[in-house]
Amino acid sequence: MFNNPKDWMMQLFNGRLYPEDIIPYLEQFDKVSYANELKQVIDLAFHEIEKQTTELYTCCIATNIYNRETSISFDDVVTNEKYRQQLLGVLEKRYHQKAAQGKLTKRDKLPDSNNISRNYDEPDKYAFPKVASIQHPSIPKNFEFYTQRKCWYEIFPVQQEALLYAVSQLPNLSRLHKEFEIFFIGMESKEGFVYKR
Repeated sequence: MFNNPKDWMMQLFNGRLYPEDIIPYLEQFDKVSYANELKQVIDLAFHEIEKQTTELYTCCIATNIYNRETSISFDDVVTNEKYRQQLLGVLEKRYHQKAAQGKLTKRDKLPDSNNISRNYDEPDKYAFPKVASIQHPSIPKNFEFYTQRKCWYEIFPVQQEALLYAVSQLPNLSRLHKEFEIFFIGMESKEGFVYKR
């Protein structure tokens, strides 16, 4: 099973055990700079979006680890509702195709618009996509690959802190919908990364 001792050698780094061979890559990640870069892009995005007169429904902060960039996008209710209706149409079409082919299972249900959430996954379809972006020299190239995806254990806490910072800056935005949400994407799970007003 483990023929090479390097396959099982672990080392403690930032309070967590990692395979020894990925430690040099984890050490290249500059958490302090990444946190400052996130605050910088949040401030810029909030300043830029305040020039709009639309009531804001959603804010998405998205770090793309492959191109080492974070962008911030904003959506309004009208654009979000169009997205939801388009998605409902696609799901209904798929349901009817499966029904016509006799491939419906007991779990298949006719889609219901009440079960379609706001657009969390496609910020490029927001009313105001990529209001602000920043490159991250703090993130090493090919970080996810060389750390065997374990880099997220180092990135998540910084993103959670940045989300708290963004929430603390919300009073600077004068037009927030009563159901406004702000969140991070670009990781395994949104749990712990969504703020609901």
